[in-house]
Amino acid sequence: MMEFALLSILFSTTFLYGIIVGHYRVFPFQYVSKTKSVFESFFLSEKVPEISDSILSEIDSSAQIECHFIDIGEKKSNAFFINVKNGKNCLIDCGADNHGSRLSEYIHKIGVQEINIIILTHYHGDHIGGINDIINEFEIDQVVLPRYSAESKKEELENKKQVLQILNETQIPSHSADVGTRHTLNDEKTYLEILGPVRKYENENNNSTICRFVNSKFSVLFMGDACRDSELDILDLNVELKSDILQVGHHGRCGATTIEFLRTVDPDFAIMSTENRYPKQHNIVTDRIKSISGGAVFRTDEDGTIVIASSNDGYDITNDTG
Repeated sequence: MMEFALLSILFSTTFLYGIIVGHYRVFPFQYVSKTKSVFESFFLSEKVPEISDSILSEIDSSAQIECHFIDIGEKKSNAFFINVKNGKNCLIDCGADNHGSRLSEYIHKIGVQEINIIILTHYHGDHIGGINDIINEFEIDQVVLPRYSAESKKEELENKKQVLQILNETQIPSHSADVGTRHTLNDEKTYLEILGPVRKYENENNNSTICRFVNSKFSVLFMGDACRDSELDILDLNVELKSDILQVGHHGRCGATTIEFLRTVDPDFAIMSTENRYPKQHNIVTDRIKSISGGAVFRTDEDGTIVIASSNDGYDITNDTG
């Protein structure tokens, strides 16, 4: 009897600790963010970064092409903006819903009033949540939707319905991200090409749209949250993946960015949109990148917003921490 009581106390204590630090998520989604522990939600105020003018002032004003990896508040949210000054621009993902206004403010600060293309990689809230604010703030030419959706969870299904409803109400043209589609942003040498996913997956992360931005100065491979299965399937296609910069898939979790994939992409630099929730996994992926390609790894939770800008020599990298 005493042994049973001790086991009950041990289980209760362990479970309570799990709730506090975030190992167990037992509260409804609408009341407590799924990406926060109970301790964080009730006792810690979120650090929302200032929209810094300093990083923008450091970018060469003569740069004709800029890729912004934006730190908009929730460090695991994805939001990337490609600005071709004498051509079109493209927003890849819109971050979480409570950071849409921060994203809008940043895009306005770089002098943009119209967004030519929005690509939503998949139907997770930290990638599509801010679209309502973006649509309210900017003229939008078209939205590229995920080609596939697992719809295996209520969250994914509801997110998809909400996005489609918004687009229907605003009558913004939309179409799916079909593999092989090439969006020209200036001339035939400056474009964004859809590379994946090549099939539908049960894991929604693997359904992420994968695209590669190419111009005469540099190339960037955007992975969304794609993980190992999607990476291996794309490798089988034998398409061009070699890129100067890699946006690290799934926020630096070690189920993505496999050794086989890295050897093919062979980036000079990698950029991780993340938060310091899984340090061991981030270290594994960072070490993997450095050992395979030797390139440096930038992180939005440590380096803030990172900007790749074209230059006479190719490209420059600027970030909030210098």
